[in-house]
Amino acid sequence: MSAVPEETVRALAGYVSLPLDEDRLGPLSELLGAWIPAAETLSARMRSVEPAELEPVIAFTSAQAAQDTPRASS
Repeated sequence: MSAVPEETVRALAGYVSLPLDEDRLGPLSELLGAWIPAAETLSARMRSVEPAELEPVIAFTSAQAAQDTPRASS
């Protein structure tokens, strides 16, 4: 794990207008240093073929879509 440079953290915080005290730069750079590699690993995993073959267990529909869908008569 490698910390994100404090200059980068300061620049990113400024870019999104996030007030960031100087004493928080160190801990935040360490935290981002741990999170970013993990996020890259997860991103690579999600781009692989295996998740593309998965289907959701629950299908979400709107109330309007449910009303517009014809139902089979029994």
